[in-house]
Amino acid sequence: MSYRTREQLIADFHALEILYPNLVSHEVFGKSYQGRDTILFKIGNPYGGRVMFDGSSHGNERLGSEICYFYAKWLLERTELAAERILERNLTLLVPIVNVDGFPNHRKNMNFESPRVDGVDLNRNFDWNWDGVATTGGGVSDDPISNVYRGPYAESESESRVYRQLWAKYKPKH
Repeated sequence: MSYRTREQLIADFHALEILYPNLVSHEVFGKSYQGRDTILFKIGNPYGGRVMFDGSSHGNERLGSEICYFYAKWLLERTELAAERILERNLTLLVPIVNVDGFPNHRKNMNFESPRVDGVDLNRNFDWNWDGVATTGGGVSDDPISNVYRGPYAESESESRVYRQLWAKYKPKH
């Protein structure tokens, strides 16, 4: 499987928006550390139950972004009754790329504030359990050069803050 670039992936989501204008919309919900737009695509019934998916919190883990796209396409093509029901009953919220600066090659974001900082692992920068033990594989670290560096404080990164605000705005159930 070949992966798309950041620009190709977002362009393909916008193409779905053009093909299905009554079912797809988008909003820019914030900026990354380097000032790139962080984008949410909304698919389905705006009054339905809200379900949110995201891809590429780690910029070098690109499969999640591709899955978001193929899920959106599957929903919109409605070749199965399940897709039609999901569209009718739910508002699917998709953030194809959380780490827009690091995508597609850098696990952490691009916050290089000092020579010793090699970015922040966005997946470990959220306020939930920030000061505890990571429940995901790989642990968590206070060492700025570690692949699992959590950042200097919870939600220190713009990407984490705007994502939390997005959750607060839409209050998805899953």
